[in-house]
Amino acid sequence: MGGNAAFANFMSLGPSDRLSCSHHVFAYYLDTKAAFAEDGFEVDSMPDIASAEAVWAYVQPKLIFVKHDHYTAGKVFYVGIEANCDWEPEHGLMLCFREGKRLSKCGGYDDHVTNRNAYADDSLVGIVYKALDPMHTTSEDQ
Repeated sequence: MGGNAAFANFMSLGPSDRLSCSHHVFAYYLDTKAAFAEDGFEVDSMPDIASAEAVWAYVQPKLIFVKHDHYTAGKVFYVGIEANCDWEPEHGLMLCFREGKRLSKCGGYDDHVTNRNAYADDSLVGIVYKALDPMHTTSEDQ
C-alpha cells in the first residue's frame, strides 16, 4: 500500500473512528498531568478534563502528513496528525495511523510513527501510548 492509498483510507475515517481513539489521548493527558504534578509544576492552570470523550475539546489539529516507516520491510505508510493540545503546549500531540486505518501511536510530537521505532524496543510493538506511569500505557488491543 502506498502513501496515496493510506491517505485515502485516513480521509474515509469518521467520527466513530475518532471517538475510538479517545482513551489513548485521554491516557496521554492523565499521564502528563500526573508527571507535571510529580515534578512540582503548577497543574492548576492545566485543563481539568473529566472524560475521554471530552478530551477533543482541548486538541487543535495543525498538520496532516504521510510518512513511511523506515524500520519496516515493505515501507508501511502512516498518516499522522500533529496538533496542539492544552495540557502539553511544548510537545503537543501526535497521532499516527498505520496505512491510514488504525491508530498505532499517540503522544507528544517526536517524528516517530510507532513507539517501537521511537525507543528502538521490540517489546513496544502494539503500544499506542507509552506512558511515564505504566498504569496509563495503552495498546492497540484496547
